[in-house]
Parts: sequence; structure tokens; C-alpha cells
Amino acid sequence: MRNVVALLLLASATLIAADDPAGIAFFEQKIRPVLVEHCYECHSTKAKKLKGGLYLDSKAGWLKGGDAGHPTIVPGKPDEGLFLRYVRHLEPDMEMPPKKPKLPDAVLADLTAWIKMGAPDPRTESTGEAKRADKSWWSLQPLAKEFKHAEIDGFIDAKLAEQKIARNAPAKPQALIRRLSYDLTGLPPSQAEVDAFVAGHQANARQATEALVDRLLASPRYGERWGRHWLDVVRFGESNGFERNFVIDDLYPFRDYVIRSLNDDKPFDQLIREHLAGDVIGKFKPEVEVGSAFLVAGPYDDVGNQDANAQKVIRAATLDDMVTATGSAFLGLTINCAKCHHHKFDPIPTKTTTGFGRPSKASSMDADRSRPRSRPRPTMPPWAR
Repeated sequence: MRNVVALLLLASATLIAADDPAGIAFFEQKIRPVLVEHCYECHSTKAKKLKGGLYLDSKAGWLKGGDAGHPTIVPGKPDEGLFLRYVRHLEPDMEMPPKKPKLPDAVLADLTAWIKMGAPDPRTESTGEAKRADKSWWSLQPLAKEFKHAEIDGFIDAKLAEQKIARNAPAKPQALIRRLSYDLTGLPPSQAEVDAFVAGHQANARQATEALVDRLLASPRYGERWGRHWLDVVRFGESNGFERNFVIDDLYPFRDYVIRSLNDDKPFDQLIREHLAGDVIGKFKPEVEVGSAFLVAGPYDDVGNQDANAQKVIRAATLDDMVTATGSAFLGLTINCAKCHHHKFDPIPTKTTTGFGRPSKASSMDADRSRPRSRPRPTMPPWAR
């Protein structure tokens, strides 16, 4: 028990030393400049090529260690970590900095003293998070304020006032009906519709405009116009791509489902659920089941490669494309970048790694990253054929 208490006291003393302002000052004055000058070129997030999977530009980096996964520096124990052995040139072929003279004895003494005092390091950021955009990135923040429809104009006016910009004059009725018609249906209004709207606008501008918007939103052309945009977002295609690029003649029900969902004013969260699991939540309901065709609405490599490894790569790429399409469509994130490295613009680390930024040898994605994305050919149920 006395030994346990002694160890706890020693650990507490080390932590106190690590957090001590004098220790932080020592790090800033003696240690950080050395790391920046001699180590960051190969061991930081800004390194052109990270060496050994080791980051020395954060405390989390040296605690995690490199590819071996052991701490490079052991606080309070300078002889246990590999860091000092490397910089002292005690490890053959692992002298650091590489191809340069050994650091001066005074610098080595400072490094040793720093580790003995508990290796105080105020750099609390994680090397697993991109420095250009971590969880503080603007697109990942909740809305600072919820705006009602009537408040949106005031929000816009406030921003215009900050920039000393005035609003444009209200559109004349002839221009207004053309803009609304093109925006909501993609089609121009007829001359009769223009004349009727101008007359109604002169009598009661608000009432005529609201009636026009309601009529355009109720038009079947509305779903066709905006359904095209959504089909682009979910990478819908009616041919499989690749060398053969045959036409998929039984995927049109998904296209019609998207158009119908918009025209029916289906809630967006419901649309997402049906896209991802329509065959589960809408079992035996064809109008809901068809939503899950989203998963197989992209290209598919059906050339028929007989090589076992190539088939595994094709299968992996198929699943990768489903995940990629889901992330980009519903999260607005190109999460497939994290397949090979930590995401540069969002806090998405790669999980299948042996070390930071180093893909696992067991990853089937390593076999051939040059192949296009692929997926199985869509098979529609009999009722949709």
C-alpha cells in the first residue's frame, strides 16, 4: 500500500510540474523553438511527407507515438522514450534530425530537463483534427438564431445595412411572374397568364403574388423542375457507366418517386429515411419501398473481372460509393476523403489505420484506388417494372 501511495504522489507531482507556469514557460522558451526548427519539417501536419507516422507539433502526437503506437516521450522518464535516443544519435540509422549534425549538448540538456519535469506542453489540439477546419468550422455550428419567415427580410436588411447596400427596387409585375415561373417550374408564363397577373397585381399586389406562388407550387411541373436538382445531388443515372454503359430501363420509378415526393410536399426527414431504408420502414408499400433505390442509383462496374482480388476491390468500391453518396447528399460532407487520410476540412479521421495518416495493410481499398466507383446493378421489384 505504501508503494501505491508513493506512486500516486509521484504521479501527482509530475502532473503539477507539467501544469506549472514555469514549466510551460520553459517549454515555450527552450523546447518549442527546437521542435519547430528541427522536427516540424518531417513530423507535423504541415509536413510534405509525414515520417514514421509521428507528429511532434502537438502533445497528443508524441503521446500517441508513431507507427509503432508507443509514446515517443514518457513524461518524467527521459530514458524510456525513443525521442532522446534518436536526437542523441544512439539508434543506428535513426539519427535525428536526419542527415544533419547532432543537436548541441546544451539543447540536448534542455530536452532532457523538460522531460524530467513532466514534459509540460500547452499544445492541447489533436493532430487527428484538421487545423484548417475542426469542430469549430462554421458549417458544423448550430444556428445562432431561428428565423421565422417574416424575420428573414429583416435579417437580410441588417446585413445589407452593414455593407451600406440598399435593396433593389421591387420587380415590376411582368418581370415578377417570369422570375417566379422560371424558378418554380422551369417554364415561361404564357402571355395570357402575364396579362392576368398584371391586372391582379394592380388591384392587390400581395394577394395576386401569393395566388401565383400557390398555383406554381401546385403545378406538376414544380416537382419535375426541382426533382432534377435532387436527382443530381443523389447522383442518379439511368445508365451504369464504365465501358459498357448500358441503359438501366427499370430505374425510372425512383425518378418518378422523387418528383412525386416534391409535389406532395413530403417532409425532408421522411424523404431521407425512405432513401436509406424505404424497403424496411415501408415494407409492402411500393410507393415507399422505391425510395431505397437511392442506394443503387449510381454507376456499377459489371465488366465481369474474374480476379478474386479485383472482385473484392469492386465490392469495396461499391460500398464506398454508397457511403460517399449518403454523406454528400445528407451531410454536405465529402467523407470519402477520410478513406485514405484524415479529412482536411472537417473533423473526420480515418479509422482503418495502423498509424496517423497511414492506411492499414489489410484495407482492401489499397489494392487499387485508381478504379472508378462502382455499385451493383439496380434490381427493381416486379411492381416497378
